[in-house]
Amino acid sequence: MRAGAEPGNRETSGGGPDLPDPPGVTRLTHKNWVFTYLRYREMMNQRPISIDLHNGLVLATAPLMMIVPFLLTFDPAVGLLSFLLGSALMGVALAAASPSRRVSLSAIAGFNWTLGLTILSIGMVSAIFGDQLVATIFLVGFGAAYMALTAATRYSARGA
Repeated sequence: MRAGAEPGNRETSGGGPDLPDPPGVTRLTHKNWVFTYLRYREMMNQRPISIDLHNGLVLATAPLMMIVPFLLTFDPAVGLLSFLLGSALMGVALAAASPSRRVSLSAIAGFNWTLGLTILSIGMVSAIFGDQLVATIFLVGFGAAYMALTAATRYSARGA
């Protein structure tokens, strides 16, 4: 522990209340963000759904995003956006499932979060400015389910 450091204070000591001080020079460089990052990595590895299962579920459900708006006669603009987003969902899932994946897993995770938020946002905009309750329920429900799937997915090469 450094001189003047309080025991158990992560900002001033090298370790936390449950972690011993690291030996040597690293004692001076270990700060709170390092321990937070390590706990975040452990949490990421404990997610129950592998990237392969995620991609399979998306490939099975993305066609619903493309077809249902036309079957339920949504507004044409909402139907077009829904079709384009369903195509994007399938494209990201196919890119992630490719054996010669050229896109990093962190980029795929970012795309998944962005697509989920976009679907959810379009559903909310449809609720505010539209008069189709079915379109709102479908888009908000699909967006929320997709974001829950993304949150439960383990994005790691070891888990794939």
